[in-house]
Amino acid sequence: MRRSGTALVAIGVAAALAGCGGDDFADQSAEEILAAAASEMSDLTSVRITIGLVGDGREAGSDTQLAADGDCLGTFGFGDGVAEVRGVGDEVWIRAGDDFWRSFGAGDDEAALEAVRGKWLPFGAEPEMMIGGTCDLEVSVGELVDEIAEEEGDSGFAVDGTEVIDGESVVRLKREDDDGETFGYVRVEEPHYLVRFEGPDGDEAGSVNFSEFNEEFEVRAPAEDEIVDLRDLGG
Repeated sequence: MRRSGTALVAIGVAAALAGCGGDDFADQSAEEILAAAASEMSDLTSVRITIGLVGDGREAGSDTQLAADGDCLGTFGFGDGVAEVRGVGDEVWIRAGDDFWRSFGAGDDEAALEAVRGKWLPFGAEPEMMIGGTCDLEVSVGELVDEIAEEEGDSGFAVDGTEVIDGESVVRLKREDDDGETFGYVRVEEPHYLVRFEGPDGDEAGSVNFSEFNEEFEVRAPAEDEIVDLRDLGG
């Protein structure tokens, strides 16, 4: 579970690197464009992140809104299973269907499945936990930006024209290496957010989409009677 979360976040890490601005944004170098994106992303108070990943013949992904204060709301999936996630402050809960739990070896334990069916399970919000990291803006964006800012030398990306995504003009950045083609898309208009990253096609491929920048959203903690703690069940 933790490994899958690391893979999901890692897809975005190559998306951004270093530099500064100019008058005509689309005419700047890839390094300058990526630097502008890194700067803007570091100031986010909330964002929606949609991730899709294919690896080892299985699909994984997530669609979450998350805020700097720890609040989050969304879903993530692995194989045929899907789970809901909620975070309020430093508390995180998930609620999942049987297919999700079976993906992690619970298929032969009908009693355990019955105990958690329709219930929210509490998880720690620590960044090193995959589920906690899903709700941590610093993990999902902040550490990505820190790594970008620390990169030195040529990122390998080049400007590859412009296009329109969701009605907004974006600069398309392209990198080619032994793994294939990688693309990043940065908004032309200020603020210059990174809106999409697409990894190489192949056995492992994926995309990360960023949207709903700094938009407020509402989330509530589950009611006490909706929560079950596996430790109370002896699990």
